[in-house]
This record gives sequence, structure tokens and C-alpha cells, in this order.
Amino acid sequence: MFTENKLGETPFWRKGSMELSAEVFESTLHRIKGDGGTGGVERRTKPRVGLRARIKLLPLQHGVVGAPVDVWTRDISLTGVGVITSKRMKVGDHYILTLPREQADSNLVLYCTVRNCEALVTDIYAVGLSFEALRGREAA
Repeated sequence: MFTENKLGETPFWRKGSMELSAEVFESTLHRIKGDGGTGGVERRTKPRVGLRARIKLLPLQHGVVGAPVDVWTRDISLTGVGVITSKRMKVGDHYILTLPREQADSNLVLYCTVRNCEALVTDIYAVGLSFEALRGREAA
């Protein structure tokens, strides 16, 4: 069970979306090599950077962390990340995402919410997740 919140504190998924600081964003991008963008029609308000890395998302339901889901990142912005996965995800579901940082012992751990899930081909989905809260030192 995931019980880091203080008793009575509003859960992260009810606080609304958040934006990473420029410092946190930059240190994460230095650790992971971007590929320069994804193209397509841009509806986002924050610029995004193409990002290809295999990561795991941890589903979070009612404070309980589920089995990891393997995904490939597509892009990242100050407010969210796009991933490719073989698992259909429901809009509104919550996940924990961990990204490496410049300092090898300092991963970035984020709480995320699924904003959209689009089938690309059979059993392959493009999923957009928004950042909701930071876990650990950056959250203070």
C-alpha cells in the first residue's frame, strides 16, 4: 500500500495538474537523449521534446501500487509525457512514473493522470499523461 501522504492531506489526483520547474526538466532531459520532436498538429500549450526511453509505469488505485506496466516514451513537456504501450489505459487512471536524472542516484518520481488513450494499431496505444505531483525531495 502506498501511504506517503499525511493523514487528512488531499490526494495528489484531486489537486490538479502541475508543471515541472525548469531545473528539474533540464536535469531530466540531460540524462535521457531526446530525438528532436514528434511532428503532427500541435494542440499543447507547452513545448515538448521527443524522448525515446523504455520505462515502467506503476498503476496507483486507492493508494495501492499495482504491477509495473512497460512503456516507451514518445515525448515530454513541462506538464506531461506521451508514451506508447500495449495496454489500453483509462482516462483518469493514476500512475507513478520514474525518470532518470543527471545524478545517477537521483531519479525523478512523478504522479501522473491519464488524459487520453488512442489506439494506433491493434494492441498498441498512444497515451498522454499529465504530471500531478512530485514525490520526494523536489516536492518540498
